[in-house]
Amino acid sequence: MTFCLDLIDWRRVGYRLFSGLAVIACSVLLMAAPVLAADKEPGDTQALIAELETDYRVIEKKLVDYEAEAKHLKDIGYGGAVLQKDLKILAARVKVLHAELKELDQKLSGGDLADLTDSPETTNIRISLDTYDGRALEAKKTVANGDVLAFQADISHIGTPEKEILANFIWQVSGPDKQPFEDLRKTRQLAKGGGVEPADCGDNPKSKPGCFRIQLEGLSNGDYTVSLTHQKATQPDIMAKSVSSFSIYQSVTLKELIIDDSPDGKTHHEKLFTDQAPHLFAYYELGGGIDQVQADLSLKLKSGRTIDSLSLTRKRKGKKALQRVGMLIDVGAIEPDQTAVFKAIITSPDGSEVEDEIEFTVHQYKISLNAPGRLNSGKAQSFNINVPSQFKPPYTVNLDVTSGLMLHHRPGKLTGTITGIAAEESITSKFKVRVKDAEGRKGTAIASIHIEAQPKPKVVAPPPIPRKPVYTPPPPKPKPRIAKCRVPKTYYAKAGNFSKLMRVYVDSVRNGIYTVTLKPANGRGWWARGQAKFGPNCQVWRHGYYKTYSSKGRLLNQGRYLNDRLVGR
Repeated sequence: MTFCLDLIDWRRVGYRLFSGLAVIACSVLLMAAPVLAADKEPGDTQALIAELETDYRVIEKKLVDYEAEAKHLKDIGYGGAVLQKDLKILAARVKVLHAELKELDQKLSGGDLADLTDSPETTNIRISLDTYDGRALEAKKTVANGDVLAFQADISHIGTPEKEILANFIWQVSGPDKQPFEDLRKTRQLAKGGGVEPADCGDNPKSKPGCFRIQLEGLSNGDYTVSLTHQKATQPDIMAKSVSSFSIYQSVTLKELIIDDSPDGKTHHEKLFTDQAPHLFAYYELGGGIDQVQADLSLKLKSGRTIDSLSLTRKRKGKKALQRVGMLIDVGAIEPDQTAVFKAIITSPDGSEVEDEIEFTVHQYKISLNAPGRLNSGKAQSFNINVPSQFKPPYTVNLDVTSGLMLHHRPGKLTGTITGIAAEESITSKFKVRVKDAEGRKGTAIASIHIEAQPKPKVVAPPPIPRKPVYTPPPPKPKPRIAKCRVPKTYYAKAGNFSKLMRVYVDSVRNGIYTVTLKPANGRGWWARGQAKFGPNCQVWRHGYYKTYSSKGRLLNQGRYLNDRLVGR
């Protein structure tokens, strides 16, 4: 009744004379309020519409009665100037109410029913630990990185049984700075014809719009929000956003591990070169009231051998939550083509411990040797060496060839000529180069060169001495010359059910067994290293060990072959 009391100056008007009119006006306004101002409750939309229609008919009848009564009071001169003023105010309010009732009448007549059935509604988001059926998260209970949070909410779908409406359901987690996390998001779109769908997530929540589960990883201390936006797909501005919250607190949080080639410690490298000193950093955050931690850092090879380790107490530096600790590894401590694992364990004074590890690989610099793949015996051709952009002159160039090759080269130069010599039969020789730059960077390359022997001169026999013709059997047919098997440049390698076109690089040949490296022709994906030999008709047989690696150098599979058959299976 507060609104009605505000309309009347009770000090100026006698209570007995005015009470009847006040009750008339207030009755009209209060009966309309549930229909015009109240928020819709979740439930059956059709039942709500029927209820509104009934209320409208009652209000419309009372409005007619009350307007007639008010006119009668005015006609008999009820009240003075003050009362006339109050009557005008009441009349204006009644007029507004009448307009609103007309608008409602239009909606109930079918003109705007979509507004009542197409508007999403907010819901209550419930948070539990680990699973959807797990223990509910208490209001003031904090969680930590590594915990699993399950969110679920009952959904009041828009639409009617006669008309399904397409809707979007967007789950989103936002940080203390109100910015959303792109990787903590779930979207679903489906059409429903009204009704309430309980979350009931169970073990298969993927098909449920009201289910969302995440694992907390690498998040800072603070208050986070999780929201569920229920949105009409064809009119995104028509939506309802439900929000809940949770808080993260850890005395120490390990944020990131970085392998850098400088003390800057801001750029991570999965690959370093032999002349670069690895700078290993662990970035962590300290909670409020935590001023120091115990840091245990170690670097090991994948084989298990420890390269270096460090254990120290680290005090907070400055007021910022983000801190770092690191260690420097000497150049040459890790051999080329080896993978190392950097591990960090950070322990707070209360015993809370966080750890993480990361891999990186040390590589040699790759240089390329452009040399002819085939030479005619006695003929010379040029060669050149390409070095990486990091190399600084002057260069120290060492050249090595096997039998059948002669070099013409000036010291320190990256160019020269090469001559092949094959006396009677064609041969294949190796050409290997090693380059060292002014700052100690090193690179190696090797090439195989086939040398064609010079054709032998034809010998003309003297004319035969005339003699009595005798029968001479025909000479035997010459044996067909068996072509020398050549290593293919490409090969389809298999890993499980997958096959990939690979480029073939010969590492070595011993007793007819080729050790080769297979790299993806497109430069991406897994690669392999193994052994093979030639079978009948130069068929390539897998013979010896094989290993497959990921693009980052992680061993995926290994085994052995014997005459192209897998051993042990």
